[in-house]
Amino acid sequence: MKQLSAIFVENSPELHDPLEAILTAENINVIGRFRNADRAVGRIRAIAPDFAIIDVWLSGMSGYELIRLLKLRRPCVKIIVASGEACGKQAVSAGADAFILKEELGDKLAPTLRHLFPRHFARSIPRS
Repeated sequence: MKQLSAIFVENSPELHDPLEAILTAENINVIGRFRNADRAVGRIRAIAPDFAIIDVWLSGMSGYELIRLLKLRRPCVKIIVASGEACGKQAVSAGADAFILKEELGDKLAPTLRHLFPRHFARSIPRS
């Protein structure tokens, strides 16, 4: 099975390395790290990720606008919103597939990915 690929759009650069470390530990290829939505939009077609992790509070275009635009351009891309504020309902209304508070990313990102991509993370069942 092919390796999952991801981008993240996070305006706090101090979260880039920890977020990439979590994804790499799950054998996910990070193919884009962006600090604002405009840069992500400019590259999304060319890099075609399986999923995106998006902060809602971005400079320029908001994360909510980015979610709606990504879902229009690439409906199959799964979107996880990571925010420091409880805004899960708004994120899902905008088209996000999941919401995680930033302080819970370390604990909840891997289970969320397993829920969104069950076939990718399914363990092989040994044949008898």
